[in-house]
Amino acid sequence: MTELRTCAHCGTAEGELTEFNGRLYCPDCLDDLTLVCTDCGSRFLRTHNRSESDDFPICPECYDRDYTRCVRCGRIIDTDHCWYPLDNDDPYCADCCSTIENSPIHDYYFKPYPIFYGDGPRYFGVELEIDDGGECDSSAEALMDIANQSKTLAYCKHDGSLDDGFEIVTHPMSLDCQLHDLSWSSFVSAIKEPELVQYLKERNLYINEPVEVEGEV
Repeated sequence: MTELRTCAHCGTAEGELTEFNGRLYCPDCLDDLTLVCTDCGSRFLRTHNRSESDDFPICPECYDRDYTRCVRCGRIIDTDHCWYPLDNDDPYCADCCSTIENSPIHDYYFKPYPIFYGDGPRYFGVELEIDDGGECDSSAEALMDIANQSKTLAYCKHDGSLDDGFEIVTHPMSLDCQLHDLSWSSFVSAIKEPELVQYLKERNLYINEPVEVEGEV
């Protein structure tokens, strides 16, 4: 008597069965449960796909040997095509590397030599997160032109916790300097770029004029 061969996942006996990891699977279950590695051609469990994309599946062995992720955008990159613009072991893809080198918005890991302003003993730094307005070079340049008119008080950085924006970071200052040298009221009042002004208005951050909501009756 011939033994009935069935799919280990759905139990069907129809169609050609393929062995994987010592078990038999029908074509549909094999496609649902497994993928074929783009690099080595071996079949592996879909849940172990390190690329998180069915268009470019990578098995764990090939990923550990040949790939890593850009620390800025999370994109998978071949270890032979990584960039290291910050003189450390953090890998970047080519696009993020170009952005870091040419953008006024520095990478999250950017740490300039601190400039201390005012008389101590205590110094404070401020990180102001600006979200949902775009990680826009022109906005960052406009803000830095205002903040750093007389001396370098602040800089802009990428912040991975934001959906679509960046953060402004000040150098360490005494409380008196934070209140006077970089008065946030004066900082906002000096902003003239229409798109940036509208962005701040919509979030009740522009204090000089009332907020106007489009479509309001």
